[in-house]
Amino acid sequence: MLAPDWAGGMLARIRTVAAYLRDAGVAVEMQAVANPGLVGYEEEHQVAVVPWQDRQAL
Repeated sequence: MLAPDWAGGMLARIRTVAAYLRDAGVAVEMQAVANPGLVGYEEEHQVAVVPWQDRQAL
């Protein structure tokens, strides 16, 4: 599973918030990986992932 079904809508909302922050002078950076690790918890509004042991921190 790469992303839950609701991820697209959530990303659109996050991009809107990021635009407001940029307009206010706050630096915003998005980091993404294809396979971040093992999904340990998932619900309607959040996902918690345990990173793979061989991956360096972003």
